[in-house]
Amino acid sequence: MADIALHKTYATSDAWWTDVQAFMLAAGWTSHDTLDADSEVYKTNGSASNYPYIYLELVRSTATINFTLWLYWNSTTHVGTTQAYTNITYGKITWATTTKMFMVGNADFVALGGFVGNNHQFVGFLDKLFYDTITTTTALASNGAGISLSVVSSSGFNKGQKIQIVGISNEGRDSLTIQSIVDSTHITVDSLPRDYASGAFIGVNPCPAMISSQGTVLTNFSELCRFDHVGDEDGISTDYAIGISSISDTYLDPDAGTGRYGLVPILIRCYSLQGVLGWLDLNGLIRMSDAVTIHDMFAVQTGNQPEQGTPTSVTNTTLVDTTKSWTTNEWQNKMLLIVDGTASGAVRKVNSNTTDTLTVETWDDNPDGSSTYRICDAVYRYFEDGVAIKEDREVL
Repeated sequence: MADIALHKTYATSDAWWTDVQAFMLAAGWTSHDTLDADSEVYKTNGSASNYPYIYLELVRSTATINFTLWLYWNSTTHVGTTQAYTNITYGKITWATTTKMFMVGNADFVALGGFVGNNHQFVGFLDKLFYDTITTTTALASNGAGISLSVVSSSGFNKGQKIQIVGISNEGRDSLTIQSIVDSTHITVDSLPRDYASGAFIGVNPCPAMISSQGTVLTNFSELCRFDHVGDEDGISTDYAIGISSISDTYLDPDAGTGRYGLVPILIRCYSLQGVLGWLDLNGLIRMSDAVTIHDMFAVQTGNQPEQGTPTSVTNTTLVDTTKSWTTNEWQNKMLLIVDGTASGAVRKVNSNTTDTLTVETWDDNPDGSSTYRICDAVYRYFEDGVAIKEDREVL
């Protein structure tokens, strides 16, 4: 599923809450439990359905939405168990009529907030893992020492390796050490502290879920299944991972960034240097350098110089350049950015193209013959507090 992006100002918190609910569904999360008109629980097991389900509880008050991440949620009793650490000061976002709110993400990771102060929440799975071998059990595993686990596949696992098991039936999670690889579908571990039902997930990071635990941008994330978590215990304040450097020192704008690589992934490492978990390639949130001015835009183009030109004519949904001889749909899903002239700063995803015409979603303000356009791989717009949003334009 493509990333969904939306950012705008709301006259009422009701309108904002309505869009948040619509966004979560559009991004690929499933509504799991409606508690009341102001409380909803959403779940996801990732865009590839290869992780245990996680549950995000959203509770709205007059002008805020509080975020809580759970490993389990019972939709009959309306109760969650095994909670990621939540900072009561920063575990929410706040609406105001003068604050532009943002929502961006997909079934793996979502981010919501406002472009003022420390007013944002990030929650979901790491996009990429350094240790991405994950399997599931195929039979009940009873507690004890020297336990043989029946699994879908033992490929990729090694004797002596430390792994984690995450249950799907409220068992929680435990750290294990592999004693031997018996065969292609059996792994023996040193000990199993509790019973685990069939379908439990096994790997170094079998459930790489996290939620922001501090107000700083992309810095601290509370892990839902930290490597040393035991059973169904809740996370505590020291259970956090840290986001490392996320962009080069010189920020990129549509001109300075031509043909250059500037974005780097956001590495996530365990607290106290206990190893790098993985990195985020979420096409939405990054930290910029201090040199940027609010509302600046920058483009990312890999390889050749980006295509650019001046429109011959424009309609509400097209841009025509009769000097071009493009191949049909060669620019499909690329980003069309107006870098100069009328409608400068406007961005639209290219839905399709002919030899000389780009078709896009409706312009807010039409470019014209004075405009200069550029077609790039990605376009970001910088807002406040180190937050930038990718202009994906698959808006609600």
